[in-house]
Amino acid sequence: MAVNTQRLLDSLSTAVLTFDTALRLMTINPAGEMLFEISAKKVLGQHLIDLLPASPGLVRVIACAVDE
Repeated sequence: MAVNTQRLLDSLSTAVLTFDTALRLMTINPAGEMLFEISAKKVLGQHLIDLLPASPGLVRVIACAVDE
C-alpha cells in the first residue's frame, strides 16, 4: 500500500478493514484495531468469519457479493 494511503487510513477515526477475494484480512487501521480490541499482527490473514463469528449470515452475504 502506498505510504500516503497508509497515513490517511491511520489518521481516520473510522475503522477500515480490507480483505482479499478469499475474505482474508489484508489491512486494518488503528481504529479497526480498537474496534476489535486486537492488534493488526494478531488478525492479519484471518478469515472474516473469525472476526465476526456471531454473524455467519453477514459473512455469507459478503462472500456472495465478492463472488459476483
